[in-house]
Amino acid sequence: GREGDEEEEEEEEKVGGGGGGEGDAAASASGAAAAAADGFVSEKRKADDAAEDAAAGAQHAAKVDALLLRLPKCVLKAEADAFSLDFCYVNATPSARRRLVYELVSVPRSETQRLPFYARIAATLSQVFTKDVGAPIAAALEEEFAYLKQKRDQGSCENRLKNARFLGECVKFRLVSSQVAFKCLKSLLEDFSHHNVEVTCALLESCGRYLVKSPDTAQRASAMLDIFTRLKSAKNLDARTTRLADSAYNACRPPEVVAKRGKIRPPVHEYVRHLVFIVLKPGTETVVVRQLRKLNWSEHESYVLKCLLKTHRGRHANASLVATVITTIGKTRQASLVKFVDAVLEDVRFGLEMNKPWMHQRRVATIRLLGELYNRGAVTSPIIFNTLYLLVSFGHDDGPSGSGAGGGSGSRDAGAGGGGDGSYPECDLPNDTIRVRLACTLLETCGRHFDRNPLSKTLDRFLPFFQRYVLSKEPNLEVSYDVVDLLKTLRPRLVPCETYEAAAAECARVEHEEAAKARAKGKFAGGGGGKGGKTLPPAPNGLGEIAEEDEEDEDDDDD
Repeated sequence: GREGDEEEEEEEEKVGGGGGGEGDAAASASGAAAAAADGFVSEKRKADDAAEDAAAGAQHAAKVDALLLRLPKCVLKAEADAFSLDFCYVNATPSARRRLVYELVSVPRSETQRLPFYARIAATLSQVFTKDVGAPIAAALEEEFAYLKQKRDQGSCENRLKNARFLGECVKFRLVSSQVAFKCLKSLLEDFSHHNVEVTCALLESCGRYLVKSPDTAQRASAMLDIFTRLKSAKNLDARTTRLADSAYNACRPPEVVAKRGKIRPPVHEYVRHLVFIVLKPGTETVVVRQLRKLNWSEHESYVLKCLLKTHRGRHANASLVATVITTIGKTRQASLVKFVDAVLEDVRFGLEMNKPWMHQRRVATIRLLGELYNRGAVTSPIIFNTLYLLVSFGHDDGPSGSGAGGGSGSRDAGAGGGGDGSYPECDLPNDTIRVRLACTLLETCGRHFDRNPLSKTLDRFLPFFQRYVLSKEPNLEVSYDVVDLLKTLRPRLVPCETYEAAAAECARVEHEEAAKARAKGKFAGGGGGKGGKTLPPAPNGLGEIAEEDEEDEDDDDD
């Protein structure tokens, strides 16, 4: 009898040692969940599984292994559904199902992005393998939650957060009952401190809104949220935890946002905007023109022109389409075309005066529209060149940016330039290159028409002043390359000026030749140009004026 008792004690010690080994393995969160899901598989069950696998064959085991290797990559809805479908057709033996459950509940704590898709896979397969997939996972998560709640150590916080999120995802797929979620939430609220606050927030963010919106659980979930709110206010939480609690509450009960009411416009105005901003595309210009002509222009002319001017709100190609529309309308309504051109020029001037960064896109679109209007004969070449000279002269003081703004000769426009105290004008700062972009855009749009006399001579006169303006700035590489490409396109044989002094010398040479030519014709001397027959000095900004005979030739050429 004594020998039998000793054998029983040895067996009990072995059993106790085995239980202790399993307890040590369950010290981590994934180990606890895996042990619960595995159901503490006995040796007999393992032997039966081995026999089933052997009966299925080595090829079947290889298929299962290859399929389970795809599981960590299921981070999309389509991939999760494809995995579930393939697992159903792989002849999943009970051992294969247990391996799947083990893999699903053993998600690393740093891979929480897999949890929604793992819950989807588990919910899909639980409809086929109810007892082998759904129930073990639900029991494993519930047991893991209770186990981790009792540990209360710093290292288990991330595991608890992962478990709470996985539990919440399974609640949304009805893999875990809502009663289990309320039970876990109640246990957390009873000890609302330390890591329990973060775990509560994670659980509410995962399934809180689902519980609030479900008719069967809405009342109880609302009561839980009220308790959560009161505890948050009563506890002395730090700023980080307070933000987490607020985020969790807003996830369950999003604040009501009143939709911003759009501007109420008359139906005719809405129709005009529909034509200009939506219907107007390449090939639909005729349709838009026909519909706009049917409007009562005495009443809606100003709004139509206003919408056509907003080319920056449409596509890049809208500038040429708008120019086509307005020039076609201008054949029968010349006054409307004149008003539109005046509005474009006024907008260019307004951009120069304001010079706000948010206006850059609008200014580029407007200057491109001006070029397209010239391409269609709506404006003449003097308007284009006057705009180009305005871009390089308005509020700009001659001299490089490093020499100080007060050392220049001033601006043609009173009050636009900087003072003599070394300050720069706000409308043209040294590092502001928007005007260079505008000039490049305008010349790229319509500069190809300036390749014949006398327009060719007028463009040749402008290019030195343009280069002087560019060299007085501090352009970046992109703007510098745009200028070089523009000069190569317009004048392939032109040798660009390398320094500001060279560009200034070229401008002085042009002005000297024009002044000598003007004296020879008696425009500045003798016949009443200056007081007592004296010669008048050139323009104070150094740009001089375009010769009148060139302007007359240009007008003849445009006609």
